[in-house]
Amino acid sequence: MKRSLLTRTRGAALVVAVSAALVGCTATSPMQTMETPGSPADGIPVDLGVVQVKNLALVSDAKGGPATVTGAVENTGSKDATVTIAAGESQVTAQVKANSAVLLSQEGPRLQVTIEQGPGENADLMLTSTTGATSQAPAPVRPATGYYEEYAPTAPASPSDSPSPDASPSS
Repeated sequence: MKRSLLTRTRGAALVVAVSAALVGCTATSPMQTMETPGSPADGIPVDLGVVQVKNLALVSDAKGGPATVTGAVENTGSKDATVTIAAGESQVTAQVKANSAVLLSQEGPRLQVTIEQGPGENADLMLTSTTGATSQAPAPVRPATGYYEEYAPTAPASPSDSPSPDASPSS
């Protein structure tokens, strides 16, 4: 009985020592993801000053065709703003009232641009806001499957016939 108690005590001491050693490793070696700024979403963030674009992504079935613009645009400014999203010669606009946000291709008409890239690639977009900010962004192109199935392009986008929606602000 005495030997069993001694074995248990040694085992418990070993567990405590190993636990302390493992905790020490994480304290001296922080996670790499904590040091890298990023977005925990499928899309990318774009900073346009008081206008912020969040989770910006394109949805397309094939390379070299129409793509639906998805994401959210938030306007924290005191004046209404218009954001233009251009992919080459093709562009769309979204209007965002002051202190509100809109969900692209959910509130209002579906926003579509024509891109050369296909699913799994990045498409260079130029974003411009009426607040004066401009930014170039490499938006990821997602396949129209799973969550993105409802955003599959509906018709070919044309540079001369790009929609200019007046999206409603979200509450």
